[in-house]
Amino acid sequence: MHNLEQLDLANIIEELEDFRREQRNACKSFCRQIIVHWLLSA
Repeated sequence: MHNLEQLDLANIIEELEDFRREQRNACKSFCRQIIVHWLLSA
């Protein structure tokens, strides 16, 4: 039972890491779009 709880916790942490990585990537691509748009309209 204790092992099962540890496994759940590990899965949750892993999913949070994936989520943070996706958020960071989304932010990067969004910023890149803004910069490209700004450069093209300058």
